[in-house]
Amino acid sequence: MKKFDYSAPATVDEALKLLNEYRDRAAVLAGGTDLVIALHEREHDTDCIVDISKLSDLRYIEVDDGIVRVGPLSSFTDLENSEYIRDNVRSLYEAAYTLGSPQIRNLGTIGGNLINASVTAFMALDSTLVFKSESGRREVKLVDYYTDENKIRSDELLTEVYFDAPGENSATTYVKLGKRNALVIVVLGLGLLLERDEENVCTKAQVVIGAVSRFPVRVAS
Repeated sequence: MKKFDYSAPATVDEALKLLNEYRDRAAVLAGGTDLVIALHEREHDTDCIVDISKLSDLRYIEVDDGIVRVGPLSSFTDLENSEYIRDNVRSLYEAAYTLGSPQIRNLGTIGGNLINASVTAFMALDSTLVFKSESGRREVKLVDYYTDENKIRSDELLTEVYFDAPGENSATTYVKLGKRNALVIVVLGLGLLLERDEENVCTKAQVVIGAVSRFPVRVAS
């Protein structure tokens, strides 16, 4: 492993300053479940590790005026333990508690998984990503994110993911296929959002399939 600088900024603004300075030569460390392996196997060349794991401002699950907002440093355990998520957004709850081992759920962050494309349930919810840099702020629909022009830029930090709170006429779920129920790489994942009107007619059906390609695929309706 090559030598690199290490910095643990105390604020988001400090992190953005570092990313603007190092650009492509920086790597962001949150949970570390992907980055540490990449560094060990020399798959990631970096001059500076920007450790954002202590930025508490980026760890939250909130519901604000019909919008569910999740900070990128929230862990899968945070999702699993959220009473609101368990009772109202079953797809995220099911995706969280079936992910890996308790250790991985404790360490793995929502932001890291969004950036690395393990996001089937979030995509089915039609989520939006919020990026910030010293130059400003931009938003990208998750379904549009995995293209070269929309992906996170070297001076940006993912600061939030949000989606419309499912209503009383909505239903969500997440299911996965693997050789066993836990501690297994997903063979096939399915995220689903259904909405109906007062006459019980389906008005929206969003189906996203994961693990069938490099990025999740939303099935055309």
